[in-house]
Amino acid sequence: MKTVGLIVASEPLLSYKNATFIEKSIHMLKKAEVNPIVVVLGSDKKQTESLLKNKKVIAVYNPHTAAKDLMSHVRAGLKKILYIQNVEQKDELPYEALFILSGDTPMVTPSVLVKEQLLMKYCNAKILFPILQGKKNYPPLIRFNILQDICDYNGRDGLEGALAQFERETAYMEVKD
Repeated sequence: MKTVGLIVASEPLLSYKNATFIEKSIHMLKKAEVNPIVVVLGSDKKQTESLLKNKKVIAVYNPHTAAKDLMSHVRAGLKKILYIQNVEQKDELPYEALFILSGDTPMVTPSVLVKEQLLMKYCNAKILFPILQGKKNYPPLIRFNILQDICDYNGRDGLEGALAQFERETAYMEVKD
């Protein structure tokens, strides 16, 4: 499945076990063969440029946004991804799905990302969430054909509200790791 990764980070330099959460997220996406990877950052451009150097990711800076405005960062990343799909790579096979990750919190393992991609191939869901210990977990895997709807969402509940539009077409996958 041709899948894109979107990492949004309000605290890009937050570390855990000798690496930042962004570095760990990039590593996990690459292990799951997700490409390209778009990282949306706020005002920490100078601090994060060296962090992302040689990582082969696309950086999008969204500096005039409050750090807690996750939906603004998601929207900036989706606009870049849609531009890549529709302009830069219009003659190539289209992307099929997108992972949205928070770059400042731990996530599931690469094997879970691979399982999500496999399950998404065989189900009609528009969104697939992993369930860990009975709770909805991130990252969701989202079909590419609804990204514009998510980008256009202007409700009060941010990303949660944007994804909730598709609750009837959302599937869940129990995971252990």
